[in-house]
Amino acid sequence: MWANLLKSEKLKFKFSHTMITVFSLPLLCIFFALIFGGPYLFVQQSIFWWQGVFSMLMVELVAVINISLEKKAYRGFNIKTGELDEKLFLRAKSVWYLYYSFLGMLIQIVIFLIFRILLSSVDNIQSIYRMFIFGFSCWLSSIWVIPLHLIVANYINGTVLLIINAAISLIAAPFVAMTGMWELFPYTYGYKTGEYIYNIKPNGVAINGYMDISRVIIVLLASVIFFLLFSVILGYYADRNTSMKLWG
Repeated sequence: MWANLLKSEKLKFKFSHTMITVFSLPLLCIFFALIFGGPYLFVQQSIFWWQGVFSMLMVELVAVINISLEKKAYRGFNIKTGELDEKLFLRAKSVWYLYYSFLGMLIQIVIFLIFRILLSSVDNIQSIYRMFIFGFSCWLSSIWVIPLHLIVANYINGTVLLIINAAISLIAAPFVAMTGMWELFPYTYGYKTGEYIYNIKPNGVAINGYMDISRVIIVLLASVIFFLLFSVILGYYADRNTSMKLWG
């Protein structure tokens, strides 16, 4: 049953605009970096925008596209023809959300490196090795939003929810990230990865320092904990599907 659910969800993504999103968001991030930083601050601004907004936006846009397809298809024929384990259904979705957002992260790294070569930008905070560490860490620091989005999307329009989360991440999170309470506010995790890997403060200012892997691990563990916590809550709501519309 698990394999069939994965195949079913894969088919839904196949006929969606997910791959367009996966390719376009990294380019949009590069565009913002060039507008706000120019060639000289291209690296710094790319990191700031990806960690603050676009990494989480990638995960959420994949979810919004998938859920919109669910609404149009009334959650497909598998529900009409038999019983479906709601938890497995949601886990299958989460697997593909993780897959496509991870793919987007890899594309972001490749596009970033291409633009860096073309611009011949001079900086002392960049290396391919560090960029891959940052990309993976930024992706993992955003996965907590997947189960949270699946829960809240039952009560708030997906596009509206995406705008709200983007606003929180861009406006509120940088301030909280500068306080001692950032661990309790997962929207700050992307900013903290940039701070501990590239020494770029949540306000976008670069400082002298070194890559602190031990603190990066703490951020990633916190993200995984919130991912598991929200997944448990999502499973609870799935069991009580009489009160959970699941977009159907």
